Amino acid sequence: MRMNPRFYKIGLVALIISIFVGCVPSWNPLFTDKDLIFDPKLIGTWKGDREGVWKFEKDGDKHYKLSYSDEQGKATFIAFLLKIEGRQFLNLFLEDGYDKDLQMNGLAWLTLVPVHLFLRVDEIGTSVKMAMVDSRWLHRYLKENPRAIAHLSHPNRDLLTAETKELQEFVLKHAEGKGLFGDSFILERKPPK
Repeated sequence: MRMNPRFYKIGLVALIISIFVGCVPSWNPLFTDKDLIFDPKLIGTWKGDREGVWKFEKDGDKHYKLSYSDEQGKATFIAFLLKIEGRQFLNLFLEDGYDKDLQMNGLAWLTLVPVHLFLRVDEIGTSVKMAMVDSRWLHRYLKENPRAIAHLSHPNRDLLTAETKELQEFVLKHAEGKGLFGDSFILERKPPK
């Protein structure tokens, strides 16, 4: 049975969106220019206990190009490593993650909004240890504390709309332990071919 190419392309877009389903999108970045740092140890190709390969390349003085791929697709992000009050985070912004042949009309394109995703970075060395935002925890927290941070809620999804300063304060307040960030995952460096 042959799969309809149109359904395959729609599935690819859905897959890319679901890659970081644990992450909660933010309208604004988690950083200002003064927060950005660059660590050359992050450059390289990494594989984790979860599916997928993370390839970081230098793409400017203070940012990286991140190619994330698995057996079903690839997405390219602009990645910013930042440090706020001694705590490191990674801010991702989708650069290219959709099939250019996917046919969408103008109305459908209006629903696609560029957003930022962020992860807590616990370690960069011989391995990379990070944690994604726990979307379920955040959804429950915002339901119980609707004034905790500027956001928009949908039954199945939240969008943080706070300005960067407010976003940083909220993230730092909840950065440690269980809560805003889920369990850490570890990426191991893949040897060069």
